[in-house]
Amino acid sequence: MTEYAIVGVKMVDFKDKEGNAIKGASLYIVSKDKSVIGMKAQKIWLNEDICDMLDFDLTKSVNQKLHVFFNEYGKVADIQLIA
Repeated sequence: MTEYAIVGVKMVDFKDKEGNAIKGASLYIVSKDKSVIGMKAQKIWLNEDICDMLDFDLTKSVNQKLHVFFNEYGKVADIQLIA
C-alpha cells in the first residue's frame, strides 16, 4: 500500500457557471515512486461527502502521512492518517 505525505490543502467552496455549489478540498500529496527521481507529486480531489466523513481536520494535516483508498472509478473513497 502506498504511503503519501500531505504537503498542501486547499479548501474549495464556490458556485460553477451553472450555479451548482462546489465544495470539497484539493489535497496535494507526495509519495515515493520507482519511476521518479525524488518524490511523485499529485493533487487529488475530495468531495464534500469525503471531507465530512474524515475523523481529522484537513487544514491541520499538512506534513502528516496517510493512506488513500480509491474506488473502482479512481475516485477517493477513504483516507486514513498513519499514526
